[in-house]
Amino acid sequence: MSEGQSETPRASPGLEGDSQGLEHAQPKPDAIETALADALTKAVTAGRFDVVAQLVRELEARRQARAGNVVPFYAKRASRRS
Repeated sequence: MSEGQSETPRASPGLEGDSQGLEHAQPKPDAIETALADALTKAVTAGRFDVVAQLVRELEARRQARAGNVVPFYAKRASRRS
């Protein structure tokens, strides 16, 4: 790189966010997550909080599975009690 030029940080493929930095980058939701989020909004509007709880658990499980490095607290607590 020549003097006076600076490289602009770029988001990794598959991430949305401003091109000035990655601190606000979010993974793009897949079609299923988008549908689940839409269903969640509709369930809240309809007052179906049993369905809301179920949808929230599903979204959480999908995001944890995608992250791959998430250890649930309840699993750690259970192992300490044994």
